[in-house]
Amino acid sequence: MMTPNPRHLSAIERGGPRAVATWTLAVALGALGLIAAAPAQQSMRVEDGEFVAADWQHTVVTNNSSVQVEIDRRSAGGAPGAFRVVTHRMPPAISRNVPRVVSLHRFLGATYDPAQAGAIEAICYAEDAFVLRGFGQGQNTGLAIWQDGRTYGASLGPTYVPADWQRMGPRVFRADDFTEILPGVTRDPDAHPDFSAGGGEIALGFTRSNSSTTGGYVLIGAIDNWAVEINCGVYPPPTASPSPTIAATATSTPTSSPSATAAPTNTATSTPTRAPTTPAPPPAPSLVYLPLTLRETDKPRSVHADVVLVLDASSSMAGAKLVEAKDAAMAFARALALPDDRLAIVSFGERARVEIDLATDLTAVARAVAGITWREGTRIDRGLEAALEIVERARREERPRRTFVVLLSDGRQQAGASAALETAARMRAAGVTLHAIGYGDAHDAPHLRALAGDADRYHVAAQEGALRSVLL
Repeated sequence: MMTPNPRHLSAIERGGPRAVATWTLAVALGALGLIAAAPAQQSMRVEDGEFVAADWQHTVVTNNSSVQVEIDRRSAGGAPGAFRVVTHRMPPAISRNVPRVVSLHRFLGATYDPAQAGAIEAICYAEDAFVLRGFGQGQNTGLAIWQDGRTYGASLGPTYVPADWQRMGPRVFRADDFTEILPGVTRDPDAHPDFSAGGGEIALGFTRSNSSTTGGYVLIGAIDNWAVEINCGVYPPPTASPSPTIAATATSTPTSSPSATAAPTNTATSTPTRAPTTPAPPPAPSLVYLPLTLRETDKPRSVHADVVLVLDASSSMAGAKLVEAKDAAMAFARALALPDDRLAIVSFGERARVEIDLATDLTAVARAVAGITWREGTRIDRGLEAALEIVERARREERPRRTFVVLLSDGRQQAGASAALETAARMRAAGVTLHAIGYGDAHDAPHLRALAGDADRYHVAAQEGALRSVLL
């Protein structure tokens, strides 16, 4: 089992706006009797955007004693709220002596023990980055892990000098993407962490690095919404059991493809946010577990699935609701069997927008989800029509697949209700399975139930924090 350490528990008990880690998926599934035992691999998600000093430990690796590193926390101006500031004061290079620095930031809130929680297949990492003062490439940023007394880093890349907070990642790292960070800011390209079940306990954090090849400079970077997920997309299979054991599994975050560790560069970075406290299991009428439903209905699978997510992006979804919907969409994407399955995403307000057509690349999906913004209007009919066009076009171009459309809405159709019902009927006639999810207390339950065509395909996430568990 994965157990947060006392610092993690104290952070939750502080009752701030975000807790350090969330364990929603396994808790929700276990409470509903859908899992009976811990999986071979467990998932854990850790986030922080508060950067309370007691939650972090800072060390510096440098080859020049004149390098200065300063750490600060600002309570406002992040993405949003508090953020962490990392200042590197770099001396000028003299001859071939190039000053280099890696500042290491270790989170004290949670650890992962492969011997108890299972082997690690991959670690996904993302953060928000900003440069308060700097130039060129800003700071190089990346994920840091500690295991058996050694420190390893994997590069997310340079922050450059963005005009505003920018999201970096998510990116998927595997064991061979990490190299050991040694004294003098050298790296051993052949030394990697042990992600097997026999590996030692792993602590998590991030790196900031710079070097100066000519004159000295001061570079002030910032980080917010630091987010790490171990075994992103690995979920326990549902099994009927009257006495479930709740597996220690946490929520997930957008991911992308692996990247090799890069040398330090000049750039500033961004600050993480702390995840919400564990939400309650989704209320009746039912739980949707679509990704595993797709995987288990026909073993071995000879026909893969196309799934279209149709997301309400109306003004009532602005803020926390849309953030949670996007987060749940990425968790859903990771749970599919990409690239064998394919996923498309449509958002709608007054008009529908195809954010991404049927895709097999998780990185492309993550970019599309990140770009979803709210707008005025609630035209479910136009969102469903766009989804049906995607399905029909795909069927004309290649051999048909099993097809699902998943509609999420928190409000009421402003116009076109009959058109939405007609489109839903056309979907069912074409063999498309439509699931409808009502989000919050204000959604039009009778209308969504009618669109789904079957009470078993209508689902409810009655409160914020429940959506991910419902969607998965």
